[in-house]
Amino acid sequence: MIDLPVCDDFTPGETFYCKNSIGDIFVSISLSKPSKTEFGAMEIAILPEGYRPKAVVHIPALGFRKGTDPIRWVVGLRIDTTGSITIHPEFRITGLCAAVTFPAS
Repeated sequence: MIDLPVCDDFTPGETFYCKNSIGDIFVSISLSKPSKTEFGAMEIAILPEGYRPKAVVHIPALGFRKGTDPIRWVVGLRIDTTGSITIHPEFRITGLCAAVTFPAS
């Protein structure tokens, strides 16, 4: 397992990636913003070459908001062929978690 560096000022939890013996990539993302700072659509990380998908991958992730109005809901997560991992929540969130497996390019 290799720690996945995250963009901006996120606090990572179990955030890593790895490759198995047949070339499948596994990515686990668990992160939040300090002080319950809310965020919207943005790039959260970039996978290095050799760990990127052959085609764009769209998966659901669990987004959450802490604070006076706590809530959890599904948000869109996208991994493109350049390795860019972006989120597309319908509402502003303070953290998210997701896991995905895909064949490497």
